[in-house]
Amino acid sequence: MIMELNIEKRPHNVSFGKVKGEFRGLDNLMDPPITHNDDYHWLRDDKRERQDVKDVINRENQHYRENINLSTAEQIEHEILLKMQKDYSTHPHVCHDKNSHLKYFYKFEDNKDHKIFCRLNTETNITDVLLDVNEISLDHDQCDVTQIAINFNEQIMSYGVDFTGSEHYEIVFINLITGNRIETQMETVPYANYFWLNDCTIVFIRENDSKKPYQILFYDIYSRETTLKFTELNETMSLCAYLSSDRKYLFASSSDYDKNNLFFLPTNSQEFIPMCDYVDDTLITVDHKYDQFYFLTNVNGSTNYKICTMKDTKFVGTVLDQRLFDDLIPYNENVSIKEFELFHNKFIFTTSIHGSDYINYYYPETNDVYTFNLQGYESTINISDWSEHIWEPISNIYSLTMYANVFNNNHLTVGMESMISPLTEYQIMICNITVTQMDTNVTQFKPRFSYNHFKTWSKECPNYDPSLYTCTRLYADNNGTKIPISIMYKKSHMENKNMPLYLYGYGAYGTTVDALFNFKNIPLLDQGMCFAIAHPRGGGFLGQTWYEQGRMEHKHNTFEDFVTCARYMKGQDYIDSNNIICEGRSAGGLLAGHMVSHYPDDFNTIIMGVPFTDVLNTMCDSTIPLTIEEWTQWGNPNVLKDYNIMKEYCPYTNLKPSNFPNVYITAGYHDPRVQYWEGLKFIAKLRDNNRGNNKHVIEIQMGQGHFGNAGRYKAINEKSKQISFIIDNLNK
Repeated sequence: MIMELNIEKRPHNVSFGKVKGEFRGLDNLMDPPITHNDDYHWLRDDKRERQDVKDVINRENQHYRENINLSTAEQIEHEILLKMQKDYSTHPHVCHDKNSHLKYFYKFEDNKDHKIFCRLNTETNITDVLLDVNEISLDHDQCDVTQIAINFNEQIMSYGVDFTGSEHYEIVFINLITGNRIETQMETVPYANYFWLNDCTIVFIRENDSKKPYQILFYDIYSRETTLKFTELNETMSLCAYLSSDRKYLFASSSDYDKNNLFFLPTNSQEFIPMCDYVDDTLITVDHKYDQFYFLTNVNGSTNYKICTMKDTKFVGTVLDQRLFDDLIPYNENVSIKEFELFHNKFIFTTSIHGSDYINYYYPETNDVYTFNLQGYESTINISDWSEHIWEPISNIYSLTMYANVFNNNHLTVGMESMISPLTEYQIMICNITVTQMDTNVTQFKPRFSYNHFKTWSKECPNYDPSLYTCTRLYADNNGTKIPISIMYKKSHMENKNMPLYLYGYGAYGTTVDALFNFKNIPLLDQGMCFAIAHPRGGGFLGQTWYEQGRMEHKHNTFEDFVTCARYMKGQDYIDSNNIICEGRSAGGLLAGHMVSHYPDDFNTIIMGVPFTDVLNTMCDSTIPLTIEEWTQWGNPNVLKDYNIMKEYCPYTNLKPSNFPNVYITAGYHDPRVQYWEGLKFIAKLRDNNRGNNKHVIEIQMGQGHFGNAGRYKAINEKSKQISFIIDNLNK
């Protein structure tokens, strides 16, 4: 019999609806409110001060350690380390100007957890270490350094550092001429949300008491003065800011998940100017080059987005007139436009079609779009035919990422990888050759496009032969809707007909879990497992429509799609139907938690990383970080319609007496995105309702936040324990 901990119950009423003195939303609140009892509400400790809660956490962490087979974990860790490239350098790139003789890169060294950020002087061929994160991390269990940035004259470096996992970063400035730290009086910046405006000023975002980004501020590193430039007063909207590609404008966007408004500040001006107001179900991202604005937008029902332009001279008054937009890349319902990049001499945008990534080059002289994918596909389509063009699905499974590029570069930098092929970075030059076409009546000059690409660097995976593995895509049928599944396995195990299935899922925010290479998965395959990624609705694998079909009142589709994928794979003759494992993190932890509460008989083991499980209780309380802005993602349970929908799928609410599978949960004590008590309350209620004999453990990582440990060796140690839990609990 498995000995499990029991956590004390302390009844507490939680109210849903209109509550005096609390902000619960703007419209249609239940009045009078309704109440629930929550026996484990007391485990919530916003200030992280209460000893009774810490005592529970300490007992749980001890119970976790007692139920991890360290011998198995050490063996898995050894196998993972054999696949890790322990020392390597990335390719040096210029930062702001293609003509600069200074190029930047980072490197890793053997037995060191963190990056070393370097600069190469191509005139002297001297390389300087600008920042060794390993030195900063000394005497700290957790050290996250991010947003390393160089100012425009390349004399100052800045970065954000967080030692707790709270994602409140101290911004550090280094004089690159003297090597000395520049003393500042700057406040911490949530999520390291800052960037350089000019050589001495940075722009950063401040959050309010409910952790909502709501103010834009300037900080001058020499005068040490902070200047407030903009405040968003709407409690339901979150603020962001960014600099235009040509550095002529600073843009601000205030948004929820359905709509946004825009403001801009010419970089030689003092006040933001309204650009467009909220329009329901309309989102607009703007950039600028020379005399023209560029917009990525879903305006007028363009669900999967189109790209529009407008001349500066057309912008009159304080609100954009969308009737003055010119379609640059018109809407095609089968094409999801992901992003665009402005160069001084070209316009590049990326698309996803049937789940496959493409790079697109727009050639204005002939209104042609040249599309390619580094996998052998190329096509040229005139804009007049774009809206009706149909692309056939391709069988290749890969992922393309367009990196942040330098505005005056002539090339673009792209990363490509697949589930079985490590990341390779390419520099790409797009070429066009004018070809004369003649017939009896007219002479036409038609460009013929091609691209030249060369590999700048590749990540390696030692002791790994990709030819021994394969990846493919399958489709599960959920009442007529085909749900994609990307799978990988070692070829030699296919004949055994008994591969355990490790199924990963997310399914939220329109985020796509790309088919990326992860060397930590290779030991799973070598152990005889099949690794798969389900792409349910709510994610963005098949575009914005796919996302919309899995959020708000349609959220049930996400869960039904995922369990459909699990059952489809379970029916394959090469899968061991008694050993189905699933994993989800964060919002994917909601997905995994739903499998525990609603489909416990379908899985052997469920892994829940920093899981969002207590949907009703969290989303009714606006004092919990991120709640307000998430009302347009999940719904507001203070409104009866949303309450009824969310109550049906909330994992914590729906834990009833059952024989639950093995459950492994991780949480970060200082996690600002998903609070630690979500996982702790879930496992307490699960154990109280458990009628079986499986293992249920939680590790609350006291010095960490949402993303686990930032050190690569420490992260591998954590992953090894998770895999050992899975292996030791397989049905033999």
